[in-house]
Amino acid sequence: MDQQSEGEARALDRRCRPTSPASRTAVIKLRALPLASQTYCIVNYVGCDLPHLVRCAIDAGISPDTLCVCGELHTPVLSIAAQRGNERALKALLVGRANHALVDKQGCTAAHQAAHHGRTGCLRLLLNAGAEKDARAENGYSPLYAAARQGHAECCSLLLAVGSEANTRLETLDSVGETPLISAMCRMHMSCVRVLLPASDLSITIHQGLTVFHCCVQIGNLECFELLLPRIRDVDVRTVAG
Repeated sequence: MDQQSEGEARALDRRCRPTSPASRTAVIKLRALPLASQTYCIVNYVGCDLPHLVRCAIDAGISPDTLCVCGELHTPVLSIAAQRGNERALKALLVGRANHALVDKQGCTAAHQAAHHGRTGCLRLLLNAGAEKDARAENGYSPLYAAARQGHAECCSLLLAVGSEANTRLETLDSVGETPLISAMCRMHMSCVRVLLPASDLSITIHQGLTVFHCCVQIGNLECFELLLPRIRDVDVRTVAG
């Protein structure tokens, strides 16, 4: 959407309060559009965080589960709202019964997108609507793992508060057995480490018997070492290689 049309859409959005004449007119005009144009409209209304126009689009029969087919991901509009932090548009979609379990071609839900981008408000809305807190994407990421990997401590805290599994291990070619805590620690996201540490099982072993403590020593993070040391039962724990 170009700058002029975005401005026009925002002006229309301000007029399109529920049951207003402008709202009814917008619904009629949206119904008359071809499918491709309807898709374009709702994608842009969501992307520009225009909740009244999102409601008009849904009232016009445009699905709240519409996919944005730009590129190769075919992203649900709910995920677009989540990754951009557009809480008002996301709320309008949820009120319109958007399916929070929909995934893009990488298997990511809107909750994954909110966690990955640190959109705590959107993540809270999704979780309150019943979004799966431990959903797995194709790469094995859970929302908690995504938040920890990107350093979003507030999202980590929210997910733990609703019971997300802190000790789920990622099984991929480059991250064998990595937990959210280990992911945050290896990337020096200390705010996440502090949030995750009380909920994490420090006896879990990953590739070749490595523990959280081994990983901490390997990366040479003194701050993390000082946090872990009082919680480690066996400081002489051995890997498979001894």
